[in-house]
Parts: sequence; structure tokens; C-alpha cells
Amino acid sequence: MSDLNNFLNKLNFNNQAILDAFKRDCLKGEPSSLIRLGDGEAKILGQAQKNNPNTVERQLKIWFGDRDFSNSEINEIRSDLLDSVIKAKYICAPTPERTFRLNPDDSFTNDANHCQELWRVLKEVRSFPAEKYVGSAVIHKHAQISKWFSEIFKLDRKFIFVTRSTKAIFRIAEAFSLRSFEAHILPGESWSRKERTSSHFPVRYRQVRDALGSPSTEGAIALIGGGILAKTYCRDVENAGGMAFDCGALFDGWADEVPEQRRANMGDLKKMSVGYLSSST
Repeated sequence: MSDLNNFLNKLNFNNQAILDAFKRDCLKGEPSSLIRLGDGEAKILGQAQKNNPNTVERQLKIWFGDRDFSNSEINEIRSDLLDSVIKAKYICAPTPERTFRLNPDDSFTNDANHCQELWRVLKEVRSFPAEKYVGSAVIHKHAQISKWFSEIFKLDRKFIFVTRSTKAIFRIAEAFSLRSFEAHILPGESWSRKERTSSHFPVRYRQVRDALGSPSTEGAIALIGGGILAKTYCRDVENAGGMAFDCGALFDGWADEVPEQRRANMGDLKKMSVGYLSSST
């Protein structure tokens, strides 16, 4: 444990530096992807499933609802996610504070245990040079509250939206007078929606991957909200010459449709809105 603690404490966590670097990529048209990782990804990537075979199955049901996954489907999700983790230009993951958070009895919280598992995987599959920055898993909220996204939406580039929310897309397009954009609409995650089973994977997943891999993605800025599968979409955009940002639940805020289960984690909902983002104050 001390080795992991020492490793994390040497990392240079700096959300603003990551956002500045991503914006420079957007200005230059430099292909890049920014992905965010947390406890859910740890359950898919980590070693916990070897000790408890139900870990992966339970997590997949949270995301995709009441359906079974074959071993080949699980391997596809895990392999695609791992490829994204290895090759993404910017990694945003739990901070040391979250990774080593304790319960009142001084045991690690369940979330901390999963974060530690995630970091063991990251430490094994990626290098983290001292001169490179790392972002926190909540960098998307920092980007929203600081109105960094308003700077991005004012850039003269094509935008690609990958999300369940058409309302969020059109609110953004109207508020910032986007001249060129395309949308790929996804089924929602079943845990926070009315759908008993999400049809996101595998059919829609593969369709969207094919679309993002087309030549039209080159030079575009992609804002992606698709749960664990968003990480792969980000990688597809970077491979095709675009710049991809893993926005996650921000699309809920932009649509003013934050599910009850997410409200506590979203903070001040007024600051998660398109109105806040586009205001001059």
C-alpha cells in the first residue's frame, strides 16, 4: 500500500493545466482524447473479478440493466476500455485523497478500495512522466463551473455530440450559435432512467464506433457522454484525427434533466446548466 501511496503522491494533479493543454489541441487540431476513470472502470479492469466472479456482472447490470453478457461481450468491453486507458492522451482519475479515504473505524471505504484497484492497473499499463499532468475524475465539473466549456464552444470547429440527450445538444447549439455539428444519440444507462434494459451495447455501440471512425471526424471536437463506453468513443475520435472530451453527466445538467440519483454528486445544479455556461457573469 505504501508503494501505491508514494506513487500517487508524486503525480502532478492539475485540472487547469490539463484543460489548457486540451484547448491548445483544439486550437491546433491536434488529435487527443481526455477520459475520466472511477470505481466502475476499476471493477471491469481490475483483478477483483478473479476473487469475486459476480463483480463484473453486477456492475454491467447497473449500466445496462436486466440482461446477461457473454464472456466474449465482457472481453470486448474490457479490451476496448483497456486500449483507451493505455492510449488516451489525458487521464483523469481519483485523487490520492479519494483513493485513501477512511471509514470511522480507519478501514478504507469501498470506493477507496476500488480506486486503489484502478490505480494499480493504471500504474501497470501506463507511464506517468513527472513532467506530465494528471486530472481528477471530476475535471468535467471543474471545466463547467469555471466556464471553460464556453471557450471551447466558441471555437470555429465542427462539433460532434455523443449522448442520450438531444435537448442538451440543441441548447448548446442555440446558446453558442454552433455552425456545424453532428449528433449520435445513445440509449441511456438503465440505473438512472426508465428503461429496464439499455440497448446501448452491442449494436448501437458498434454503429457509433463506425461513425466516429469516419474521415469526417478529423479536426472535430467531440463531447461524449456514454458511461464506460465513452472511453472507447474518445479513443475512436482521437484515432480519426479529432479531439474528444469525456463529459459524462454534464449532458444531464445541460438538458436540465439530472436524475434524482445523481443530484447530490452534481453540486449546484444551476451551475451545471447551459444558461450558466453562456452567461456573461
